[in-house]
Amino acid sequence: MLFGNSFAWAIYLRLLDNDQGHIGFRQSSVLYYEKNKYKIKEIKGPVDYLAVGSSQVNKIFGNDFFLKNEHNKLFAMAGFSPLDFFLYESYIKSIKPHNFLLFLCEYDLAKIPSLELIRIAPAQKSRLFKLFKMVYPYRFFWRDFKKMMVSALISELFPEHKYSFVFKSFLSRLARSKGIVRHFENENNWMKPDAELIKKYEESFNRDAIAINLILLENFIRFCESHQIKVIIIEGQYHPFYYSEKMLLLNSITNQHLAKLEKKFNCVRFIPRSKCYQFSTDEYEDIWHVTTNAAERFTEYLFQSQL
Repeated sequence: MLFGNSFAWAIYLRLLDNDQGHIGFRQSSVLYYEKNKYKIKEIKGPVDYLAVGSSQVNKIFGNDFFLKNEHNKLFAMAGFSPLDFFLYESYIKSIKPHNFLLFLCEYDLAKIPSLELIRIAPAQKSRLFKLFKMVYPYRFFWRDFKKMMVSALISELFPEHKYSFVFKSFLSRLARSKGIVRHFENENNWMKPDAELIKKYEESFNRDAIAINLILLENFIRFCESHQIKVIIIEGQYHPFYYSEKMLLLNSITNQHLAKLEKKFNCVRFIPRSKCYQFSTDEYEDIWHVTTNAAERFTEYLFQSQL
């Protein structure tokens, strides 16, 4: 009753969606996912293009040019990474698209996957052990690897553990209403281009993380190949202010890997930045997200010149 129906999730979403600063951006995305997954049967006709990814993808493809075609669909979650291709594989499969549109670059592939997200993802059942086998050789990336995997296993057995963020969010709201804790001012200033943030921003990227992310991505591509689904990988972009020496090096490495995927898998097509509409600095709202007008220009150029 608490988590097994769309009505309950609609209530949680209504009460907590405007509370992202406390509930968490990914947790807020989970509320939307849990509510909307029950509507999958309402999709009529074939889905030509399914754009999958993070809030970047949501911003770029969540526009009228792309969605006015009823055969185009969008699935995006905050902080979506190659790990999520595995975690949400069953849901993505149920949409039955002919083509996947992915927006990937060093920003996605050179970042260590967040294993904490397994706990609040859809139940994996026996697939959890397959995932464990995939990430175990890279366990040194996570200081609390064992703890996170045990937590993921517990969440498979107890929904109350998986969705404990809902209870915590309600308690947090109650505490703030009583003045016990202060309100969180979510101004997104941390996402604005700032020279002082470059070094801190770069620290979250690791060349060694590319290997595990490629394993997760290739696992998803094999899944697509087995279901005759084409994968169109569009090289991602972010604010040029952050194209530092380190990020450009990581870009060169990931670009080569993405190009190799096109040669390795018949179902993959890679479109580099050089063949896409490239965003200028004044088309960004923050580090990662572009304006609505810029997104429409990008999507229109993509479909007219590449697809």
